[in-house]
Amino acid sequence: MHHKVLIIDNKTVVTGSFNPSKNGDEKNDENLIIIHDSDVAEKYAEEFLGVWDAAD
Repeated sequence: MHHKVLIIDNKTVVTGSFNPSKNGDEKNDENLIIIHDSDVAEKYAEEFLGVWDAAD
């Protein structure tokens, strides 16, 4: 898996392959989706916490 996820205020999810860098913005073929849905944000947060807890 190689994706990035931001969960903002448990309401918005920003995800995709986009690297927040000059190359990511200007040269690379990146993708990014912004989801404004608290139900989706909750599912992403649950998955994140599951992965985080498994790393302990």
